[in-house]
Amino acid sequence: MDRKELDELWRNRVAQAKLRFDLARNRTNAIVRDFPLADTSPDGRDGYRHAIRLENLALAEYNRVRQIYADLVTGGAVPDEDEWQRHKGAGGSGMCVPS
Repeated sequence: MDRKELDELWRNRVAQAKLRFDLARNRTNAIVRDFPLADTSPDGRDGYRHAIRLENLALAEYNRVRQIYADLVTGGAVPDEDEWQRHKGAGGSGMCVPS
């Protein structure tokens, strides 16, 4: 894979991670709208905690992928694709955000 293809691949991975983070953040906002923070029902508390956890995971993954891309662009560090696949297989980049 040449440098241009590598750059495009990682730019797309950053965009996908950002999209997952945005979806998770929107989910959290929807939970807050549907169950105000003063709501003490189990659905409200559990839904909010779950949404925040997913948002935090998505943010961490977005920051991780963004850092990999920054290292590629600024320092020429070629990411380890095997490590990427292992992390992805462990749920890192394939995070599912329920609707």
